[in-house]
Amino acid sequence: PDETVLIAGHALADSGSSESETSVELGVYRQGDRGAPSSLAPQALEPETWHTIKPLQTDTDRVMATVPADWPQGLWACRVTRAGVTSAPVLLNAADAWWAQGDQGEAASTGGEIRVFGKALAFPGIEPSVALCKVGSPTIPLAVTQATPYALKASVPATCPSGSYEIWVHNGLGGPAGWQPAGAIAIGPKPAWKTDRFNVRDFGPKLEVAILAAIAKAKENGGGVVYLPRGRYGLAQPLNIPDGVVLSGES
Repeated sequence: PDETVLIAGHALADSGSSESETSVELGVYRQGDRGAPSSLAPQALEPETWHTIKPLQTDTDRVMATVPADWPQGLWACRVTRAGVTSAPVLLNAADAWWAQGDQGEAASTGGEIRVFGKALAFPGIEPSVALCKVGSPTIPLAVTQATPYALKASVPATCPSGSYEIWVHNGLGGPAGWQPAGAIAIGPKPAWKTDRFNVRDFGPKLEVAILAAIAKAKENGGGVVYLPRGRYGLAQPLNIPDGVVLSGES
């Protein structure tokens, strides 16, 4: 509320016209029960009411308007009308997820966690929500353990069935219309890493060659712990650590 919205586009006003025929409309979404994520695009959910806002400034490629100061914080649809033609609405204050990752990278383990990154993911004093959806299965709500406007962390239940899921997030604004997609993720049991130990000192006196040889042996083994006893190890090239291989120092 009481902040200015800048809308960028094309043919938003008549070039050189002294009287603008452009108007801005803000649609208000109700607050309340968020319900469950829907495959229906949020823009297809009609706001409860539309309000016409007089623009502060109009040009062919931009329009500026201010949200009324006496409105409560909320999720709003925004559209521009010019010469009887109305643009498609865009959402203001909707959660905007850019990418997500699990505790296994592109996957998350049962009992593990999922992190979502983006903007407007949380607002002060409002608890956000994260949920997993799969066609033909009930929605699985996740417990949000950390939340900022730019990142959410949520726990995956240990009882979550394995499979591929869509991630949905809600920043607490706009009721059912506030759910936004955040990508897909695979859920499954956490893979057990091998604990076989490969001591670098067992692979020769030339330590850099020995480290590379120990890593190669651990990779051949399908994983394991490459152990580096106390000492100094000079390296002239980067170490490529295969999946399932861990470097472990003496302490």
